[in-house]
Amino acid sequence: MERALADGARLATGGPVNPVLPTEDLARGNFVQPTILSHVPIDSAAWTEEIFGPVLCVNSFATENEAVNVANASPYGLAHAVLSADTTRSRRVALQLRAGVVYENCSQVSSYLRQLSNNVAVN
Repeated sequence: MERALADGARLATGGPVNPVLPTEDLARGNFVQPTILSHVPIDSAAWTEEIFGPVLCVNSFATENEAVNVANASPYGLAHAVLSADTTRSRRVALQLRAGVVYENCSQVSSYLRQLSNNVAVN
């Protein structure tokens, strides 16, 4: 997180210290509170790699195409989520994303998706 801030990201909320945790745990640097980083440079490690912790990196984009290109620029792409009130648009964007799983208007596997996956035949 410190590196992301040094690279130009902005701390929207949260941060490295969770005041509820015992001091000895904090001193070892083991915990951070849920954090949102905004304006994260797309060439920074915070944007291109996964931060293992309750940290979310967000950015805004001028065009749909720009958002898709940036999302697909990462070599990892474990999961993406597309959130939109326009279901036609969210489907169009979701179909362009290269990831292990793409969620539409949710960020977790819903019971509907679990049911579908249970009904898929594997050869």
